[in-house]
Parts: sequence; structure tokens; C-alpha cells
Amino acid sequence: MKLINMYNTLLAFALFACQEEIDLDDVSKFQKKLVINAEISNSTKNSYVKLTHTIPFQATRSVPIVEDASVLLLNRKEKFPLDYRGKGIYKFAQNNLTIQPEENYILIVETSLGKFIGTATTPAKVDIRNINYTWTKSEVLRSFILDLSIDYVPSQLTHYLYVSVNNSTLTKKSPFTMVTHQKQEIGKVQKIRFSYIISPIEKIESKDKQVLVTLHSVSKDAYDYRKNIRKLIDEDRVSFSLSQTILADPPNNYKKALGYFSIEMQDQSTTSLQ
Repeated sequence: MKLINMYNTLLAFALFACQEEIDLDDVSKFQKKLVINAEISNSTKNSYVKLTHTIPFQATRSVPIVEDASVLLLNRKEKFPLDYRGKGIYKFAQNNLTIQPEENYILIVETSLGKFIGTATTPAKVDIRNINYTWTKSEVLRSFILDLSIDYVPSQLTHYLYVSVNNSTLTKKSPFTMVTHQKQEIGKVQKIRFSYIISPIEKIESKDKQVLVTLHSVSKDAYDYRKNIRKLIDEDRVSFSLSQTILADPPNNYKKALGYFSIEMQDQSTTSLQ
């Protein structure tokens, strides 16, 4: 009985002895911050900068966009302006830009919230040499499994890579995007493999036979930023969703702004499924 009474006493102490008031008035001290998510690559037609800003805790979950900004990318020799295209998206005024590997770039964003500067260095490029695929019938899953294999040649010891696939049938499947980090030998062919599960009642239409595979070479921080954010968003949401979710302490390469300035090298190749 004494043991029971002692247990009850300790439990009551644990529950009630350490009480602390939480002051919710601190929420009212909210300060708006600009969120800059920039994905720039040597495929300039797919490059973009999306501008939003933070909102108070009590506010609506819709993401406020920034439409009145001046956005400029520059290196040691040239300046590349970006034009507003709607929905908070800014794209290059021209599509024939040449983004060089292993070169320093500066992104300058000016809005009513102030002037913000981000810096990034383009990583080394990787070259896709071949894309192979196999179909496997799974009796257990009662489905077909499509295995894709990408042969590529690295140009440095460590690459931070992810793969995106453009095909209306496959992009509805998991994984939509596969992220990988590998140590490899320079000049030696490496492989990346991943799979899609296709149920028998589904089929890839003739118009979907072509599959465009893009290999993205990014910096370590950009890799970590994408990898963590991918855990927080649905796989079937578009890449612009990256600018709608900010981690508590994500990688950052801006002064006085949130988000990330990623500049990457891409290589693309197309294969036809039979």
C-alpha cells in the first residue's frame, strides 16, 4: 500500500508541479519575410524563381505571392533579367542563355520588402550515356513492374543527384522523383535504378511511349533542401510546391530571406517503351 501511495504522489507531482503559462501574444509580433525559391539550370526554359512571403500563424493557409519584384541573375560577365509570368513565377526574358558548370552566380531580388541577394555555384555536369528498361510481371502484386536504369558518367568524385521523369502515366506513380547521392569514379559509367508499379488494368497509351528522363546535378545544400522538403509534400504535386513549405531550419543562401537559390546542371535523354 505504501508503494501505491508513493507512486500516486510522484504521478501527481509530475502532472501538476511543473506548470508554465504560455504567452500567445508573441504571435502578434510576426514580421513578414520574403521567401525566394529559385531553380536555375542550363535548361533555361525550365528555370524559374518563385516569390512568396510568410504569413502569421493565425492567417489563412493560402500562400501569398509577390508580383512587384525586380529579379536579376548575373555572373562575372553578363546580366540575365527575369520577367514576371504570373502566380509568383519569374522566368528568363530569353531562353538561349548559357549557364556554365562550376561558375559563381548571384541572384538579386528587389521588392517592397527590400533588396535580397543570394549566391550559388553551378556544380559539375553529368552525362547520360544510356537508358535501359525491363518489364517484370509480379504475381504477388498482380502488376507489372517497370525498372528504369540510367547509365551516366560523372565528372567529379561526389555528385548530388536526383532524377525526374516526364511521362503522364509514370508521373502519377511512386516514385515521382528519386533522389540519390553516390560516390563514384571519374569517367567511369555509373548506374541509377528505380521502379514503377503498373497494374494490369492500366496501360501506357501510344502517346505516352516516349519517356523523358532528366538527371539533375545539384549542390549538397540544394540536395538536402529538396530531400527534406520532399518528405513534407505530396509526390504528385508540381515542383512549385517547394516554395510553399519551409522547414524550421533549412539550408539557406540568402541574406535576410527564406528559401533556397539552387543552380544546377541537367542532362536529358529520351527512351521509348515497347
